Amino acid sequence: MSKIQIVTDSSVRLTPEEIEKYQIEVVPLRIEIDGKNYVDGIDITPLEFVEKMREATNLPKTSQPPLGDFVGIYSKYASQNQEVLSIHMAAFLSGTVNVAREAANISHGQVTVIDSGFTDRAQSFQVLEAAKMAQEGATMEEIVAAIEKIQSEVGLYLAFPTLTNLIKGGRISRVAGMMSTLIRLKLIIQLKDQELVPVKKTRSMKGIEQYFDELIDRFTQIPDLHAVGLSHVDFYDYGKELEEKIHKIRPEVPILLSETGPVIATHTGEKAMAVIYY
Repeated sequence: MSKIQIVTDSSVRLTPEEIEKYQIEVVPLRIEIDGKNYVDGIDITPLEFVEKMREATNLPKTSQPPLGDFVGIYSKYASQNQEVLSIHMAAFLSGTVNVAREAANISHGQVTVIDSGFTDRAQSFQVLEAAKMAQEGATMEEIVAAIEKIQSEVGLYLAFPTLTNLIKGGRISRVAGMMSTLIRLKLIIQLKDQELVPVKKTRSMKGIEQYFDELIDRFTQIPDLHAVGLSHVDFYDYGKELEEKIHKIRPEVPILLSETGPVIATHTGEKAMAVIYY
């Protein structure tokens, strides 16, 4: 048993094999769709969420895990004489990391909480490295230093095929949203420094495809490309195309193509695509 237990939240994109191999504790977020509550990954899957979002009268709501969930988990590992490293999605996307910090303050164990600055597979890169190092016997200080380095080497680019959900969720102004809807604007953003930074506006899917093709072409110039994540909202076919393009130029780099979770899907809407690399 590792002396340090890694904890994260369900906005992360990890395979069941990764979770089992590294014994990662994933704390589920909560989801509300038209008044009905769900526990992320427990009684609703990402694909089921997309289907329900499509049929919903109102935009779904996502919320952080209850404080008691974190306190219970931290206390469990404290009773086993384990330290905890708890890594969570960016604070500007969710209050999860703040709830984790509050729980750490009132729990009886040794708990270190980190804001990953990201979500989805970009968060996974940090969680996996932490879990590997913990199993190898690294100290908390060594793991935290490694995570900070990874954060500086991660890129996350996300394409919004429509701005409807962003407008409904209050992420952009309704006035700008009305204009954007009229001209059918599509948007690509970079998640950087706790902000969504627009990097391209286009009126067609072809504009999105061109941007991602250029981004992937730049992978040839990254000598130490460790891994790539392709996360989507019910857009597997396009994700598969991107995966094949990356494999052609960097066949040695592992790629995870997966459906993203409810937190991202709620804000992006259907047919969103993220290219994430470390």
